[in-house]
Amino acid sequence: MLETISRWRLIGATTGLSAVVAYALLVAVPLPNQLGAVVASMFGPLVACASVALYRVLAWQRETIAGLLAAVANVAAGALVVAMFLVQIALNIAEEQTPGLDASTERILDHVHFGLDLSWDTFICLGTFLFGLVMLRRRGFGPFVGGAGMVIAVALYAVNFATFPAPPSESAVDLGPILGLWYAGVSTLLLRRSVLLVPDRLQTPSILHE
Repeated sequence: MLETISRWRLIGATTGLSAVVAYALLVAVPLPNQLGAVVASMFGPLVACASVALYRVLAWQRETIAGLLAAVANVAAGALVVAMFLVQIALNIAEEQTPGLDASTERILDHVHFGLDLSWDTFICLGTFLFGLVMLRRRGFGPFVGGAGMVIAVALYAVNFATFPAPPSESAVDLGPILGLWYAGVSTLLLRRSVLLVPDRLQTPSILHE
C-alpha cells in the first residue's frame, strides 16, 4: 500500500509541476503558434492527470464525495482550457491571415475565447475549492494549505465574474498565477512525501461528505 500511494504522489507531483510549467509558457512566453498549440494540448491532460492523482492521495486516508467531485471538476477544466487555448491560437492565426480586419469583428472573435476562459475558470475554481475543503483535515496539508486554496478559488471566481466578459487581466487583478502557485506548492508537497516515503495513517475507506 505504501508503494502504491507513493506512486500516486509521484504522478501527482510530476504532472502537477509540468502543468505549472506549461501554463507559465503559455501565458508569459510568446511562443510560435504551432509550438503554442502543442504546449496547450499538453496542459489540459496534465491538469487532469494531476487532479486524479491528488484525489487518489487524499482518498487513501479516507474517500470523500468532495474529493471525487474536485477531480471531476478539474478534469472538465482541463478539457475546457485546451479548447480555450487552441481556439485563441486559431483565431490569432486567422487574424494574421486576414489583414485589415475591422475592430468590431476582432472584438467578437476575442469574446469567443473570453467565454471559454471563464468556463475553464469556473471548473478549476470549483475543483480547487473542493480539494481545499478536503485538505483541511488531511495530514500533510491541513488548514493552511486547504484554506488558502479555498480562499484563492473563491476570489478568482468572484473577480472573473465581476469583470466578465473581459478577462481580469484587462480591468482588475489576475489571480490565475496565484492559483498556479498554489498548485505548484501542493505538487511540491506531494513530491517531498513521495521521495521521503512519508507514511500516512491508513483508515478504513468510506464515502463521506466533507
